[in-house]
Amino acid sequence: MRLFGNDGYQLLASSFFTVVKGQASQPNISIRRNDNRTITIMFEGKLQAASSIKGPWETIDTASPITVLPGELKEFARAVHE
Repeated sequence: MRLFGNDGYQLLASSFFTVVKGQASQPNISIRRNDNRTITIMFEGKLQAASSIKGPWETIDTASPITVLPGELKEFARAVHE
């Protein structure tokens, strides 16, 4: 993949990628820090949290978006398909 400037030939960025047949895409998740020190998590599917990147993962029963205080959830979050 190559990214060029607006109607130009100046290469701004390039990257390699692979398309894999039959592999499901991962749901989107994004995190935003708010001015009042809270954190808003926006996600597709279900939100899971864990205190370790290896799990165990606990499903958080809530809809997107969710706003939390730092440390209110666990340290790691991920979105999974429903």
